[in-house]
Amino acid sequence: MTKRRRFGSIRKLPSGRWQAGYVGPDGLRHNAPTTMPTRTDAARWLSLAESQIMRGTWSAVAQENVTVRQWSELWLAAADPHLKRTTAEVYASLLRLSILPTFGSRALRDVRPIEVGVWLGALIAEGKSPSWCRKAYRLMAQMMASAVDNELIPASPCRGHRLPRLPEPEPQILTMEDVERLVECSTGLGRLVIQLLAYGGLRIGEVLSLRRNDISTGGQLVRVDERQAELGGRLDYDSPKSHQHRSVAVPEFLAVALVAHLAQDVGSDSSALLFTALRSSPWVLGDRLNGQHAVLA
Repeated sequence: MTKRRRFGSIRKLPSGRWQAGYVGPDGLRHNAPTTMPTRTDAARWLSLAESQIMRGTWSAVAQENVTVRQWSELWLAAADPHLKRTTAEVYASLLRLSILPTFGSRALRDVRPIEVGVWLGALIAEGKSPSWCRKAYRLMAQMMASAVDNELIPASPCRGHRLPRLPEPEPQILTMEDVERLVECSTGLGRLVIQLLAYGGLRIGEVLSLRRNDISTGGQLVRVDERQAELGGRLDYDSPKSHQHRSVAVPEFLAVALVAHLAQDVGSDSSALLFTALRSSPWVLGDRLNGQHAVLA
C-alpha cells in the first residue's frame, strides 16, 4: 500500500515493515538505509530529510549508507596533505591491521559505542601494546568526529571508553659526568654523534640527517630541518617532529670538531650527509656506535 505525501513517499512492504524515500535536490531518489517497524518511524525519517533540505544542510553523501572503509578512504585523502609522511604511514597501518578488519564493511550509522568498547577490549586481549590501542582508538575517534561534522551520523560511537594506560618508566637523566664518560669511551663518528646529542640537544634521527650545508662556516650553528625515519621498510627523510625547523648553537669545542669532520670525512657536495656507513650509504638508526646500538635519544 502506498500513500501520496507532500514530501516523499512511504510504502508498506510484504514483510510488514515500512520503506520511506524521496527525490532529493540532486534529482535522484534516496531511500532510507533500512526499513522501519512503523509508519510513524518512516514519516519521522522523511521529516528529518525535508528539514535538512530546507536548512540547506542536505548533502547526497549524507543520505548514503556509507561504510567505515569508504569513509576512512575519504577522510584520509582529505587529511593526507596535512600529515607528516610517517604519520600517514602509521594511520594506514592502524586502519589496515586493527580498524577495518572489524568495522570496514559496517555502515557508519550502525556502529554503536558498545561495539567500539568490545573492539578495544579485543585489541588488548590480542596483546596489542597500550600505545597501539590508544592510537587505533584515537584514529577511529577522529574519523567518527569528522563523520558527525559532515552530518553522516548524529553522534560519535567513540565516547565513554577507558583507554589502557601507558607504562611510565622512570626517566634516566644523564649527568655531565655520565656524558663525559660516554664521550671518553667513544671514538670516531660515535664520539661526534654523542656530543651532538648531548650538547646540541638534537634527536638521533635529526643528527643522522645532518648535511654539509646544515653547518655554518665556523661550525657554531647547526641547522635542523630534517629527521631520518624508517617508512614502509625504507629510509625516509622528513621534517623534524612538530615540523619545527631550528638553528642550534653548539659549544666551541664541538664547532671545531664539526669543521674538522667536514674537512676530512664529508663529501664536497652541499647536500652530503655528515654521517655515513660503508660505501657512503646513510648511517641509519639501527647501526652501531662502538658496538652499542644507537639508542642515545
